[in-house]
Amino acid sequence: MTIAHAIARFDTLYPNVFPYAEKLRWLSALDGQIFQDIFSAYPENVGMTFDGYEITTDKQTALLVPFPHDDIYIKYLTAQCDKINSDVARYVNSAAVFNAAYNEFAAHYNRTHPAKKTRFTV
Repeated sequence: MTIAHAIARFDTLYPNVFPYAEKLRWLSALDGQIFQDIFSAYPENVGMTFDGYEITTDKQTALLVPFPHDDIYIKYLTAQCDKINSDVARYVNSAAVFNAAYNEFAAHYNRTHPAKKTRFTV
């Protein structure tokens, strides 16, 4: 899913008044967290960096999480909007839905990628 696709899909499903730049900042924060918490722990990603998305970033840039887990972005944007709108009941629900999707992706990634090997000395 690209930046443009995620934001357009979200805007269709959840009409809102938040500017593109704010939604891009949220996507950048999420991919930064995913990169730091999940991707950076695997040897196949050594040398890979993530510097975030800026307003000048190409809208066709692919986000880090691939199909079929890419709905995580819509769920995260929904939770962010609910939080900013101070809709506590909706936020609690949307945050739980996002957290479940995040944990599902993390578990999938952990199952399907070789872990770093650690060396123990005695």
